[in-house]
This record gives sequence, structure tokens and C-alpha cells, in this order.
Amino acid sequence: MDLKVKDEEEKERAIAEIRRVDGVIKILDFRGQGLQVTLYHQNSDALKRKTELIRSICNSPEPIVWELDFPLSNMRMTNTDWKIVQNMLEDARKSLEDVSKSIDLSARTVERRLTLMKERFVTYLQGIPNFKVFAGLSCVFLVCSAEQKKKKIVDRNILSKVHRTELANTSSKKYSTFVMVFDNLSEADEVTEWIRSLDGVESVRMGIMRELIVVQDWLRDEMSKRIAPV
Repeated sequence: MDLKVKDEEEKERAIAEIRRVDGVIKILDFRGQGLQVTLYHQNSDALKRKTELIRSICNSPEPIVWELDFPLSNMRMTNTDWKIVQNMLEDARKSLEDVSKSIDLSARTVERRLTLMKERFVTYLQGIPNFKVFAGLSCVFLVCSAEQKKKKIVDRNILSKVHRTELANTSSKKYSTFVMVFDNLSEADEVTEWIRSLDGVESVRMGIMRELIVVQDWLRDEMSKRIAPV
């Protein structure tokens, strides 16, 4: 979801409330009024309910909502798998030896289960950059292109033209997001206008990153529910 808080002075309160919404895993806090929220949902009704809840928290006009594609997994996680993931939630680079000691398993078993979960698309790693220490501006672009053929061309043009693109997600049928680094605002504005001029682009939103907030509270609760008591 991409939306704006009506009153910037209420932004800190709004973020605190959004963190408590079931399924929210990531909040991008932009300078000014802008926010971008990533969340899981069970079905279309749940998405509609969560969208309206977050919109009302921010007292925002209608937000932009789009879905991201992830590879489907056909693996059913075991109790052991849930324990491994739970143990590594705070530190994905935790040593296998430390994990094995915490859950009373051999390091070999932990490594084997992690490899299987990775191959079956059960888990994935995501870095958490600290935008406060970045030199220059880190900007997130939300580009709307409704026509599929033109969208693919637009995505390729942006990725080939802007060499300081740190992250991109083009899996949505209509929207693409790009994280880019610039030396100054003038440079970011020039790229915004260039993207807007591309054939097939219907709209462009650019937000200057202030902070990436990773939310794991509900994920911890979900894991606890799935781990059978000893």
C-alpha cells in the first residue's frame, strides 16, 4: 500500500498503530506525509478490511494497493522447521552451531532443513539497510503502467538507464517499485520526469526514504501457534 498521512504531525502515532495491524511486515517511512506498507492477507475480504483500517488510521485518501508475486511453496513445514526459523528471526546470519544448541538439534540437521526450506521457497532473506547513514538521497519510485507489453519495456528501460538502482520489484501486473540512490534532489527530480515521459507510464510517485521499519510482532505470534509444546 502507498498512502499519505493527512497530518504529518500525526505520522509517528499512525506508524505505531499500523505496526499492530495483523499481517504488516514492513513500513517505509518517507520524508513528508508519505508511507508505504507491505502486508500479508488471507483473501480479498481480508485485504479490503486491512486497507480500510490502515487508510482510516492515516486519515488518508484512497491508497494505491497492489500485489507482489512470490514463488509458491508446496512444502509443509515441520515443528522442527518452525523452531529453526523462530530462532533465526532476529538474526538470519546466526551460526548453525548456536541454532542447534538453542533447539537441541545437530548442526547438520539444521543445515539440511534450512537448505530444503530455501530450495522449496519457504523462507527468504531480506537485508535491512540503514538509510540514515546513506550518502545522498535514497528514493523509492512507484511506477504505474497498465499495459503489460509497455510495462515490460518501461521496466527494462528504467533498470538499464539508472545505474544506481539498489532494489527493484516488477512482479505486479500494473505497478513497479525501484529504490534508487541520488547525490541530490535535483538529480532525483530529473529521473522522475524522465520516467514520467516514457511511453506506457501512467503515473509516478517518488518518496525520499527516512526509515525502513521491519515489523515482526505478528510473525512471532504466528510461529508460536505453530510450534507444538514439548
